[in-house]
Amino acid sequence: MCVALRLVFYIGLISPSSLILASNYNDTARLYADILKPFDNRIRPVINQSEPITVYFQMFLLNILNIDELTQQVDLNAWINFSWVDELRTWDPSNYNGISSIHPMPLDTWRPRILVSNSVAKRDLFEDDYTPLYISSDGRSKWFPGTIFSISCDLDIRYYPFDSQTCTMSMMTQDFGTNVKLHPDPSTLMTGNFKRNGEWDLVSTRVTPSTILFPGASFSILTIDIILKRKPVFFVVNILVPIMFISAISSIVFILPEDSGERASFAITMLLSLSVFLSTVSNQLPQNSENFPIIISYLFSLLILSGTTVIATVLHLRYRQKKKESTPDSDGNDACYDGPVLSAGRKRHFHNASVQPAWGRGEKQLAAISDGDQSFQTQDFTQRKISLISNDDVALARETTTGHVKQANDSQVYSVVMAYLKDSNVLLFVFFNTAWLILTTYFLVELMS
Repeated sequence: MCVALRLVFYIGLISPSSLILASNYNDTARLYADILKPFDNRIRPVINQSEPITVYFQMFLLNILNIDELTQQVDLNAWINFSWVDELRTWDPSNYNGISSIHPMPLDTWRPRILVSNSVAKRDLFEDDYTPLYISSDGRSKWFPGTIFSISCDLDIRYYPFDSQTCTMSMMTQDFGTNVKLHPDPSTLMTGNFKRNGEWDLVSTRVTPSTILFPGASFSILTIDIILKRKPVFFVVNILVPIMFISAISSIVFILPEDSGERASFAITMLLSLSVFLSTVSNQLPQNSENFPIIISYLFSLLILSGTTVIATVLHLRYRQKKKESTPDSDGNDACYDGPVLSAGRKRHFHNASVQPAWGRGEKQLAAISDGDQSFQTQDFTQRKISLISNDDVALARETTTGHVKQANDSQVYSVVMAYLKDSNVLLFVFFNTAWLILTTYFLVELMS
């Protein structure tokens, strides 16, 4: 029983192949002569010519070759599957030794005439006669043209490099809409074999059928929308972050000591570094004046801010030099100038009259003894002074000193704050850092919105 089942199974597997192998050249030639020659390939393959033929559309997107922001052009590599039912070219495979399908040349049979209306190259992209075409015995026909689609696309690069683009490709029949209708099946592109692009991410696709009307005629059209999003990581890491860092440290010039002689050279070096860096990366930015990118305005603003820093540095150094020349003891004052903190501390120490030493009854006794007897030596005087100061005097001195120290600390904090507010270097440093922060925050919010 098992042997019989195996025999039936093997015969079932071998029999289709044996039928195909049984067909010879004469059978195939006879089939081509019976199916292709009697029919005119210019006429739609439907019995009732008053009804339109439906052509089903599938597009297999392989990869995105190029996106040019300057020429507003997008190059796509894709295959398309057009399928329809040919009511004229049908046959019984048993009459031709089991031949169930043929692969004629596209010019030998009917096929839909399709053009890409927004193509920047040839509009009739499927005119070659080498594209595979398949016809089965029940009339189901499939045509697989593939090519490079170069289409125009309105690219909005205002939010570069955080932009998203929607490119539209329009496919239209050259036959009237009453004769041929295009129908998407499915309503999205096939992306199973899509190769990822290093600069763009494929977000989504959609295919929408519609009808375009002309005076006295209508045509079936398919609108293919491809939504792309740019990958900003390369631009941010290699361009945006270095430029932001260079512009941010430009204000450090106001922290450098004025007498070091490096302020002007540091500011000019930062400006030149930013200028050279911008000229280097200008080739990577989209060269399009129609939709001006926000990022270019931001980089230009940073360049203006860095140039303003150089001007402020030179003017400030010139003002300080004139002030030194007009002061007679400018050399002595500059040598003793240690910044707003130390200067405020010294003023507090030498001009605060509220800090007075506290002496008790031990000192009075020491004064009386010293007046009566002038024979004490210096060493005895020091020892007797220490011994005569009582514990009460020490406690009183500590309380008095603690109170004055606390009052002095509050006064010192106030003096330091006022000294910083009066220092022009600190004001310039805070001003340019605040301007950079406001500028950067504004443009980042605009780019991310």
